[in-house]
Amino acid sequence: MEIYYNWKTKLFSKKFEIYQHDILRGEIYKENWSRKVKGELNVRRILFETKGVFKYETAIIDLQGETGLGKVNFSGIRSRATILYQTKEYKWQFDNLLRSKWSVCD
Repeated sequence: MEIYYNWKTKLFSKKFEIYQHDILRGEIYKENWSRKVKGELNVRRILFETKGVFKYETAIIDLQGETGLGKVNFSGIRSRATILYQTKEYKWQFDNLLRSKWSVCD
């Protein structure tokens, strides 16, 4: 069963609201000049922390228990990635040239 989410944001905003069937399910917030992004989805609070200069890796951290949940490994020009979340692996990619649509599968 596929689950679809979409997000809405205002121009130049650092906050993204995440919706499922027009119901607010969470948000993502990016701070200025930081490699950390905080988010919440279905009441679970998550921190994404990116490390690396030429080869990026983002750790996924559960903020309630402060434990690692997984990581995101980006490919060369950051147009694709592999997400390792708990014991599962997912593929992430942009779906258009404007990079305004993307998908996660597997």
